[in-house]
Amino acid sequence: MNMATLFLQYPACSTCQKAKKWLTENNIEFTNRLIVEENPTVEELEAVDEDLSSLEDEFYGEDDDDCDCCCDDDDDCDCCCDEDIYEVKCPNCDEEICIDSSVLDKGEIECPNCGETLTFEFDDEDDCCCGDCHCED
Repeated sequence: MNMATLFLQYPACSTCQKAKKWLTENNIEFTNRLIVEENPTVEELEAVDEDLSSLEDEFYGEDDDDCDCCCDDDDDCDCCCDEDIYEVKCPNCDEEICIDSSVLDKGEIECPNCGETLTFEFDDEDDCCCGDCHCED
Protein backbone atom coordinates (compact mmCIF):
# COMPACT_ATOMS: atom_id res chain seq x y z
CA MET A 1 0.00 0.00 0.00
CA ASN A 2 1.57 3.28 -1.13
CA MET A 3 0.66 6.02 1.33
CA ALA A 4 1.08 9.67 0.38
CA THR A 5 3.49 11.75 2.41
CA LEU A 6 1.81 14.10 4.86
CA PHE A 7 3.03 17.62 4.14
CA LEU A 8 2.40 19.98 7.06
CA GLN A 9 2.39 23.53 5.76
CA TYR A 10 2.16 26.97 7.27
CA PRO A 11 0.65 29.02 4.42
CA ALA A 12 2.82 32.15 4.88
CA CYS A 13 6.07 30.17 5.13
CA SER A 14 8.26 30.69 2.05
CA THR A 15 10.27 27.53 2.84
CA CYS A 16 7.05 25.52 2.92
CA GLN A 17 6.03 27.00 -0.43
CA LYS A 18 9.40 26.05 -1.94
CA ALA A 19 9.20 22.54 -0.52
CA LYS A 20 5.67 22.10 -1.86
CA LYS A 21 6.81 23.29 -5.30
CA TRP A 22 9.75 20.83 -5.21
CA LEU A 23 7.49 17.93 -4.25
CA THR A 24 5.10 18.80 -7.08
CA GLU A 25 7.89 19.24 -9.67
CA ASN A 26 9.39 15.88 -8.68
CA ASN A 27 6.04 14.08 -8.89
CA ILE A 28 6.08 13.09 -5.23
CA GLU A 29 2.62 12.25 -3.98
CA PHE A 30 1.68 14.17 -0.84
CA THR A 31 -1.30 15.18 1.23
CA ASN A 32 -1.17 18.89 2.02
CA ARG A 33 -2.40 19.99 5.44
CA LEU A 34 -2.43 23.61 6.55
CA ILE A 35 -1.40 23.63 10.20
CA VAL A 36 -3.47 26.75 10.85
CA GLU A 37 -6.55 24.69 10.04
CA GLU A 38 -5.56 21.33 11.56
CA ASN A 39 -2.61 20.85 13.87
CA PRO A 40 -0.65 17.59 13.69
CA THR A 41 -1.51 14.99 16.29
CA VAL A 42 0.95 13.83 18.94
CA GLU A 43 1.30 10.54 17.07
CA GLU A 44 2.13 12.35 13.81
CA LEU A 45 4.76 14.49 15.52
CA GLU A 46 6.29 11.43 17.20
CA ALA A 47 6.45 9.72 13.80
CA VAL A 48 8.21 12.77 12.32
CA ASP A 49 10.65 12.78 15.24
CA GLU A 50 11.38 9.09 14.75
CA ASP A 51 11.85 9.56 11.00
CA LEU A 52 14.25 12.46 11.57
CA SER A 53 16.23 10.43 14.10
CA SER A 54 16.57 7.61 11.59
CA LEU A 55 17.64 10.06 8.89
CA GLU A 56 20.22 11.65 11.21
CA ASP A 57 21.62 8.22 12.09
CA GLU A 58 21.83 7.34 8.41
CA PHE A 59 23.40 10.65 7.40
CA TYR A 60 25.78 11.21 10.33
CA GLY A 61 26.32 7.59 11.26
CA GLU A 62 24.83 5.92 14.27
CA ASP A 63 26.85 6.55 17.40
CA ASP A 64 26.06 4.33 20.35
CA ASP A 65 28.42 6.19 22.65
CA ASP A 66 26.79 8.87 24.72
CA CYS A 67 28.45 12.23 24.58
CA ASP A 68 30.10 13.27 27.85
CA CYS A 69 30.58 16.92 27.00
CA CYS A 70 28.77 19.87 28.49
CA CYS A 71 25.93 19.90 25.96
CA ASP A 72 22.54 19.08 27.45
CA ASP A 73 21.28 17.19 24.41
CA ASP A 74 23.55 14.54 22.91
CA ASP A 75 21.57 14.63 19.64
CA ASP A 76 22.48 18.29 19.07
CA CYS A 77 26.09 17.93 20.14
CA ASP A 78 28.79 18.52 17.57
CA CYS A 79 31.63 18.76 20.07
CA CYS A 80 34.64 16.53 19.76
CA CYS A 81 34.37 14.36 22.85
CA ASP A 82 37.90 13.01 22.57
CA GLU A 83 39.17 16.37 23.82
CA ASP A 84 38.55 18.32 27.00
CA ILE A 85 35.48 20.46 26.45
CA TYR A 86 34.76 23.48 28.58
CA GLU A 87 31.48 25.31 29.04
CA VAL A 88 31.53 29.09 29.30
CA LYS A 89 28.66 31.51 29.66
CA CYS A 90 28.58 34.76 27.74
CA PRO A 91 28.35 37.61 30.27
CA ASN A 92 26.34 39.67 27.78
CA CYS A 93 23.53 37.25 26.77
CA ASP A 94 24.01 34.21 29.10
CA GLU A 95 24.45 31.88 26.10
CA GLU A 96 26.28 28.70 27.12
CA ILE A 97 29.12 27.95 24.71
CA CYS A 98 31.14 24.72 24.50
CA ILE A 99 34.80 25.29 23.68
CA ASP A 100 37.92 23.15 23.50
CA SER A 101 41.53 23.83 24.42
CA SER A 102 42.35 25.27 20.98
CA VAL A 103 39.90 28.12 21.62
CA LEU A 104 41.42 28.69 25.05
CA ASP A 105 44.87 28.81 23.45
CA LYS A 106 43.68 31.56 21.07
CA GLY A 107 42.56 33.55 24.08
CA GLU A 108 39.20 34.71 22.76
CA ILE A 109 36.00 33.70 21.00
CA GLU A 110 33.03 35.58 19.62
CA CYS A 111 29.68 34.61 21.14
CA PRO A 112 27.65 33.03 18.32
CA ASN A 113 24.46 34.42 19.83
CA CYS A 114 25.24 38.11 20.42
CA GLY A 115 28.69 38.71 18.89
CA GLU A 116 30.31 39.73 22.20
CA THR A 117 34.04 38.91 22.35
CA LEU A 118 34.89 36.64 25.27
CA THR A 119 38.53 36.70 26.33
CA PHE A 120 40.38 34.07 28.36
CA GLU A 121 43.37 34.87 30.53
CA PHE A 122 45.22 32.38 32.71
CA ASP A 123 47.62 32.84 35.58
CA ASP A 124 50.84 30.86 35.72
CA GLU A 125 50.50 27.23 36.70
CA ASP A 126 52.65 28.02 39.76
CA ASP A 127 49.70 29.94 41.22
CA CYS A 128 47.47 26.86 41.12
CA CYS A 129 46.61 25.62 44.61
CA CYS A 130 46.55 21.95 43.62
CA GLY A 131 49.79 21.99 41.63
CA ASP A 132 48.02 20.34 38.69
CA CYS A 133 46.47 23.46 37.06
CA HIS A 134 43.28 21.56 36.20
CA CYS A 135 41.41 22.53 39.32
CA GLU A 136 38.27 24.58 39.41
CA ASP A 137 39.83 27.25 41.70
